[in-house]
Formats: sequence, C-alpha cells, structure tokens
Amino acid sequence: MIRGFDRTRLARSARSDTGEHREFRSFLQSVGLLAGARQLAALVFVGVVLVLPNLGRPIAVEQFLWAYFGMLILTSVGGLGLERGAGLAVANGEGDARAALAPLLVVRLASAPLQVLGLWVVLAFVGVNLPSAAFLGAVVWILAVQVQLPAFAALRGVGNRTTEPLVWITVRCVEAPVLLGLAAAGAGSAVLVGAVAVIECGGAAWSLACLPGHWRFGDFRIRRGARLSWRTVGAYAMVEALAVAYLRVDLLLVGRILGPTIGAAYGLLSRILDGLIGVQNSVNFWLFADTVRRQTAGGAGASPIRARSLIVFPRIAVVAVLPAIVCAAWLGDLVPSLAPSIPTLRLMLVAFPFLVVGAIELYARSGEGRNQAVIAVTVLGLIMNVGLNVVLLSTLGLVGAGWALVGSEVVQVIVLWAVAREHERAMLRGVLCEVLLCGGLLLVVAVSLNAAFIPLAVVAAVALVGGLLVTSRRPKTLGGLT
Repeated sequence: MIRGFDRTRLARSARSDTGEHREFRSFLQSVGLLAGARQLAALVFVGVVLVLPNLGRPIAVEQFLWAYFGMLILTSVGGLGLERGAGLAVANGEGDARAALAPLLVVRLASAPLQVLGLWVVLAFVGVNLPSAAFLGAVVWILAVQVQLPAFAALRGVGNRTTEPLVWITVRCVEAPVLLGLAAAGAGSAVLVGAVAVIECGGAAWSLACLPGHWRFGDFRIRRGARLSWRTVGAYAMVEALAVAYLRVDLLLVGRILGPTIGAAYGLLSRILDGLIGVQNSVNFWLFADTVRRQTAGGAGASPIRARSLIVFPRIAVVAVLPAIVCAAWLGDLVPSLAPSIPTLRLMLVAFPFLVVGAIELYARSGEGRNQAVIAVTVLGLIMNVGLNVVLLSTLGLVGAGWALVGSEVVQVIVLWAVAREHERAMLRGVLCEVLLCGGLLLVVAVSLNAAFIPLAVVAAVALVGGLLVTSRRPKTLGGLT
C-alpha cells in the first residue's frame, strides 16, 4: 500500500521526468534544425572544394584553399570570445538585441588589423604567397564570417531558430555554382576569394537585419550589473583561441613539416572531420545557452540536458563514424589525390566520439563560468597535440597526425573526468567507460582496414554494433544529477 506522502513524491517525480523529457525534446529540435542546416552547408562546400582541383588552375586552387584554411583558423583563433559573449549580452539586453550586440560588433570590426597580421603569419608559416587582391579578399571573408558568428549567437539568445539555418544554407548554395563556374572559366585566386567574400558579407547583413531592437553604437559600455563583462569576454576569447589552436595546429604542423602540398591534402581531410564537428557544435551552442540560463536562474549541479547529451550524442558519434571508417576507401577512389591519406582519415574519425564528450563538458563548464578550468584542460590537450604531432609526423609521416589526434583526445577526456566535481564524476564515469570501449573497437576497425586485415575489422565492427544495441536498451537514469 502506497502512503499519501510517497504517492505525492512519485507524482512530483513523474511530473519532473515529463518536464525534463519535454525540455530535452525542444533542445533536440533546436539542435536538429541547426545541425541539419550546417551539415548540408558543409557538404555543399566540401563537395565544391573537392571538385575545384579538377576544374581550376592548380596554383589558383591551391591559393584559394589556403585562403579558406586561413579563414577557418582565424575565424576561431581571432574570435575574441564575442560569440559566447553575444549570447550572454543578449540575455541581459532586456529584449534589445541590437543594442546589446553593438559594443561587441565595434570590437569585431576594430580587430581588422589583427586579422591582417594573423593571416600573414599563417600563410608565411606554411610558405604560401597570395596575390595582394586575394589577400585583401581573404581578410574581408574572415571579417564577414566573424560578424556572422556573434549575430547567430544573438539570434539564438532571442529564440530565433530559423534565420541562422537559412543563412547557412543560402550562402553555401550561392557560393557553390559561383565558385565552380569561375574555376571552370580559369579565374585566378583573387576572383575566387573575392566572390566568396562578397557573398559572406551578404550573409552577415541578413543575420544582423533579423535582430530585434535598435542599434546604439555610441555606447561602448556593458551595462552595470550585467553578468557579462569585458573580463568575461576576455576569458571567452582565451577559451576559443585555445580550442581552435588545438584543432588547427596539426594542419599548420603538417604544412610546415611535410610541405604545403601534403598540408593542403590534410586540410581537405580535416574538412571532413569539421563537417562532423559542425554538427556537434550545434549541440554545444544550444547547451551553452541552456547552461547560461540555468546559472542565471540559480540552478546548481549538472542540468538534465547536459546529462542526457552525454548519453545520447557520443553514441550517435560512434554510429556515424563506423560506416565512414569502413567506406573511407571510396573517397580515395573518387578523389585519387586523397587515396594515400585515407589511413589518416580513418584515425581522425576514431577520435570523434572522444571529441564529442570533451566538447559537451567544456562548453557546459564554460557556461557555468569555470573558464579557468576549461583553459587549463585545453592547454594540456594542446601541448599533447603539438608534442605528438612533432614526434609522429617526423617518424610516421602523415598518418602520425591521425595518431596524435586520437591520443590527445583520449587524454583530454580522462583529464576532464579527473578534475570534475563530485556530481560530475558520477555522471561521467559510465560515459567514460563506454566511450573508451567504443573508441577502442573503432580503433581496431581502422587499424585493421589500414593493414588490409579484413577479418579482424569485421569482428571488431560486429562487437561494436552488438555492444551499442545492448547499452541502448539499458534504462537511463539521471538520479543525483540535478
């Protein structure tokens, strides 16, 4: 017989579970819409990039690719924390998103000289010379994308789910035929880069136009009492710069140690992994927003969305990369110039589930204001990545970059568990064991395929699929996490 007190407690628990399921469903809808758009946009642009070498002049295509890689590096390294800062600023903006964003946009545009210097350093490091017009176009391209990112964060802050996906898809679908047509016509790198820069500027203007409120560029101060301060923006800048350095330093090292041509090929492989990271970033962005809202409301402990994300998304990552590892050889058949790099691609894909766990934790802890801990963990991962790349690239060649990525991601996830708070360790323990097991089996599949030892690859793949089926049927509880 159930007493009245127990009956009431059970009813409250049921209502809480229902609310958490509804909240996570809404979270998944937001993530799915953004992830779908980003993935489609990434596939379109990666397809264009893969086809360009077969259409355009080799020197023009190589210069365009390095302008593109420079944009990728500087967009994040030079992000100055403004994307995360924009989300927090809009949350304190009392509905006037434009006024809240205006001081950050002033800082963004004033950073143009830094972008010029940064692009010159990146290109000089790998020994690539761009024509002056192409260099200027690349700087405009970088600034346009850097304006889009805080604008997107502000749109998420006001609950706008549709504009960001539309901008992503529209911009890429316009760029694709323009680039292919210009390359086929024999255009130089200045024309290719300039065309993309103009289109990206259009995307930035569209994003800003959809924000509510009024622009007030005369007041560069952040409102007193707001949770966002320039000190917080500085911490965000450090977090973002280190995160991107961690993900891009291998590209620079490959270009430096193995040469620009192999570096360009590795950059194309990185874009395949970046497509997956782009999907995961949709989770990260909305998780960061949820964590900020929870902290603003005085919540303590790990949110249900964070806990459920750690259960769901690493498994999705494993399911996504297993067929990609198995079918990677087809990419070598489709693009013969990439065939020697396929073993490296397989290892890079093995690292993705670890990257997912690490990204969820790092974004959640940053949203809680624990940026010093995030910086410390990222610095350790960066040191590991650089050290492993320097050693392994010299001894193993390009495949050493894949091993370095796997090693540094595993170390980072373990460190995140080791420095976690007590309630976070309880949440992460099972996740860590599962991702280490799945990652180990993925590594067996990848190494076996690289060595053409198919039977072992089949056994490991079957074991992995079977393990996922078993774990997916276990009841999932979040007790003690809220």
